[in-house]
Amino acid sequence: LNKIFTEVLALGLSSNFLQVYSAIIQEEIFCPPETAVILAAYACQAKFGDAYDVNDPVPPVKELLPKSIIDNHTLSIHDWETRISRWHLKLHDVSFLDSIVEYLDIAQDVELYGASIFEVETKSGSRKWISLDAVGLNIYESKRPHKLTKEELAEIERLLTELELELPHRATGFEYAPWQVKDHQRQAKALEVKLNLSIPSTEETRKMLRRVADIIVFLGQVGLD
Repeated sequence: LNKIFTEVLALGLSSNFLQVYSAIIQEEIFCPPETAVILAAYACQAKFGDAYDVNDPVPPVKELLPKSIIDNHTLSIHDWETRISRWHLKLHDVSFLDSIVEYLDIAQDVELYGASIFEVETKSGSRKWISLDAVGLNIYESKRPHKLTKEELAEIERLLTELELELPHRATGFEYAPWQVKDHQRQAKALEVKLNLSIPSTEETRKMLRRVADIIVFLGQVGLD
């Protein structure tokens, strides 16, 4: 009975894994580059099992990463392969089932995972994308890569600075309520999405992304307390 249950569970998870994997590669779900590399490593572990050397084995990068990530960054195909391989090497002895479970678990934290996306037109005629999920509602100028204007960058800088100033370690004796942590996590991830959709990537946007990453990590630790 346990064997049958395990097989049924594996079949269901495999189907879910393939759906999410396909959605990320086809960019139906937006995924930041760093997360995409980790997911690619788990996909390799699920498909090939243990790796014993860098680039052993790695399928074509286009089968592992969304096209926009490959096109919008200066890394070569070999660089991407090496990054994925290094993560793959760390997954030694992780089983097929554990690999896809971890893949799905990580994918759940991607900004637009499990969200319904709607395109709307404002009174001014501009197009916007609305993502609606269990956490709340977010509005994006576009879910397609585009060059951020000076005004957009200035607005992101303003929001990022405000978010940094509200972090608990900047306010002695202040405690976050759970809803505040989630709200700030949502704000940080929304900024991450906007910055990752910026093409071409610049030193300014990369610095902002590092600041956002620090905020997300910090808030994740706060949420565990």
